Amino acid sequence: MTRVEICKNSNGEIIGIKVQGHAEYSKDGHDIVCSAISALSFNLAYGLFDVIGFSDKEVGYLEKDAYIGIVYKLNYDDIDIDKILKAKILFKAFAISLKNMQEQYPDNVKVENIIYYNTEVNL
Repeated sequence: MTRVEICKNSNGEIIGIKVQGHAEYSKDGHDIVCSAISALSFNLAYGLFDVIGFSDKEVGYLEKDAYIGIVYKLNYDDIDIDKILKAKILFKAFAISLKNMQEQYPDNVKVENIIYYNTEVNL
């Protein structure tokens, strides 16, 4: 099962995501659920870095084995507000897409909202 953690600050704003595991919907190379989750995760990363223009000093990214993590490294106050507003749209779209996948494939995808009160999320 793929577990998706939607990381939120105490105001309920998304400050990162963590995706771990394989969906196990089908055999390797044919798993449409795992492929869709990967595509959405990479799309989020490309949008943040290549479209909005975040630097690796502002947003952390880690990809290894069956794990992808994307989190803000800085507090909101230290990042350009225009970038934050654009990123909110991408993060929200990602969260909605994964929640819909969870509804369609409840045995393969689990989405959880986790509140981080210190606003620092480790990859």
